[in-house]
Amino acid sequence: MDYEEFFSFAYQEIYKYILIAIFLFVSQYVLVRRFCIGGILDPFHIIYTFTYATSYAVVGLLWLGGYVENHIFIMLLVYGILFLFSLKILEYSGSECSRIAYIFRGLVNANGSSFAVGCITLIYILLTMTLIHSKGFSLFSTTNRFEDNKGIGPAVRFWEYSSYFITAYLSISFYKASNAFKRKIIAIGLISYIVFNSVISGAKSDVLLYGLACFYAQSVFHGKPTYKLKHIFYISSFGLSAIFCVLYFNFSSTLNAESEFTDIFRSLFIRFTDRILSNGDVYYMGLPYDVIENINIDNFFVILFAPLLGVSVLSSIAGYDVSSFELGRQILLYHYPLHDIAGGPTDHFDLFAYKFFGYAGGLFVIFLGIYIYVIRMIIKSGRSNHYLSAVYTVLWFNIISILLKPGMLLSALLLPCIFFVFIGLLCRVLTINGDVDGKKANNI
Repeated sequence: MDYEEFFSFAYQEIYKYILIAIFLFVSQYVLVRRFCIGGILDPFHIIYTFTYATSYAVVGLLWLGGYVENHIFIMLLVYGILFLFSLKILEYSGSECSRIAYIFRGLVNANGSSFAVGCITLIYILLTMTLIHSKGFSLFSTTNRFEDNKGIGPAVRFWEYSSYFITAYLSISFYKASNAFKRKIIAIGLISYIVFNSVISGAKSDVLLYGLACFYAQSVFHGKPTYKLKHIFYISSFGLSAIFCVLYFNFSSTLNAESEFTDIFRSLFIRFTDRILSNGDVYYMGLPYDVIENINIDNFFVILFAPLLGVSVLSSIAGYDVSSFELGRQILLYHYPLHDIAGGPTDHFDLFAYKFFGYAGGLFVIFLGIYIYVIRMIIKSGRSNHYLSAVYTVLWFNIISILLKPGMLLSALLLPCIFFVFIGLLCRVLTINGDVDGKKANNI
């Protein structure tokens, strides 16, 4: 089912879709709310609760319309339950993962965090200059941010680590500030910084995600959510405004600038609704007419190591474009074989598990649940540590992305760890050298 056919069908059943999505969102929120360190503003609720509620509503709508086979529907339902079940079982078991957390803390912590923050800031500045020179500002891109980032993926990835770290660190600094004037300066700088980074990235939800990073970092630092109802209102309003702004730039060529504001807003609202429905694009493009059964995918280990080694590097080694054989990309090419712009539907962990592992995919789903739970327990150990709370915020945003892109299972953990371990080692080496030089100077 291509875009045109699905949207024609979905808008005829839009009220049914809304009811299913609300029911799923409330159910999933209730089940995972204790799991989320950041409360309702935990990014897990955006990546999992909201995205999968709106995605599974698409699956339900397709199934009710007779477009999805019963065995596929039951399989996806079982996989979704297994994921929640694994989180709840571990939560009730009270497993603390203290040894893993201790080892992890020793790896990524930095002696003299102010120096580490300075290093990360310098890296951010250098990478920002590189990205602007290489691709400009993706908000104004005529294609999409994925096409813009082709060939510079590693630089973009490490830029994101540094930019999210600085966001989280500044957010905690805001609450630790000694007076109102310092808070005001930090707040103005932080908002400007978030807007600037979002213009570079070009992603519709970036302002919202950066905002969530602020509150999540504070929740990790304090050990519990510290925001108020007004903060939820502010971030929701600011995030939605930013999404509509990005939509305006993305579709400016199709809008009549001389139209009244209400007409432009109505057009953008339809685009926004389309985007929510397209949270389930891998389902409506992959499930009807057995498309999922008729596409070719790459070896699981190729998919796993591509984000680690880099798609361009692995493609040159393999002799073909490995990104074209990702699940979402293959589903897109099945409908639009001449589509040569980067990007495509995100894989989603349940469909990924089904396609790669079949009926044994449930084991993969349970493993994902355990994997995410362990990382969550590691993150809880960052309480009261300014630097670690910011590091763990970056880690959490990367780890939960595997729910939408399971091929990043290794890279989502290893790459940010490599980044922060490098910073930590650099701090230790320079601290030791500084101590030695200081002792020599005193002896003289």
